[in-house]
Amino acid sequence: MVTWITVLVLLAFAGNRRRVLVKRGRRITNDVAMFLVGVLVKERGFVAVACATVFSLMAVIGIKEAHASWL
Repeated sequence: MVTWITVLVLLAFAGNRRRVLVKRGRRITNDVAMFLVGVLVKERGFVAVACATVFSLMAVIGIKEAHASWL
């Protein structure tokens, strides 16, 4: 993730226009996502990703409810 952000920031500082930056950003995002899927398939980490997703959604909902009770 940090590498992805770094590459986008460096492309922006290199003087690329917004349209070029968006095109390259989409390509970089696609490459990073496909690499992640490949690692998940290779390591059989779908259960871990599913659990992390569920727990993070539960945390977001809990934070929203806690914030709403403060108002």
